[in-house]
Amino acid sequence: MNDNKNRGDIIVRPLLRKEIDKVKEWFSIPTFYFDTHNPNIIKQKDINFFLEFSDSHFCIIEEKNGSKKGSIALFDFTLLRNSGRVEIELQFINYNDWQRIGVKVLNKITSFLLENFDLHKILKMIYGFEKNTIKVFSQVGYKSEGKYNSLTYKDGKYWDVFVYSYFKSNI
Repeated sequence: MNDNKNRGDIIVRPLLRKEIDKVKEWFSIPTFYFDTHNPNIIKQKDINFFLEFSDSHFCIIEEKNGSKKGSIALFDFTLLRNSGRVEIELQFINYNDWQRIGVKVLNKITSFLLENFDLHKILKMIYGFEKNTIKVFSQVGYKSEGKYNSLTYKDGKYWDVFVYSYFKSNI
């Protein structure tokens, strides 16, 4: 895993039940980066579905600058039972934060998962139109395992979906 200076300023912590309403409000912020087929249209049922995954675990990602601490993203992961694998998703309140500190955040999340769970691999599906996301995952040490051709439709075009993985043996 690539190491970044000042990694201590990113905090990964569990989402508290009392914070769910605050997280739901993020979906109405125009800069909220939500991993979906049509990010311009987010329906209430999508928000509820997103927050009600039965096997998902949610964490808040905070950035600490001096004495100030603020939430910058929501991170969820699904443990795939008895497989040693986990699937991850990230939702940033402001897409510019993903651009600015995505590598730092992904390093922290990867460390968090490997330190807290007995995993063989971390898995992420990335849409072909998410070029910056592919770049960030590659910089952290995730490897491309393959792709699903023309799996998703957006902006009048079919896009491939790439499978990226981080193996425990990468350490």
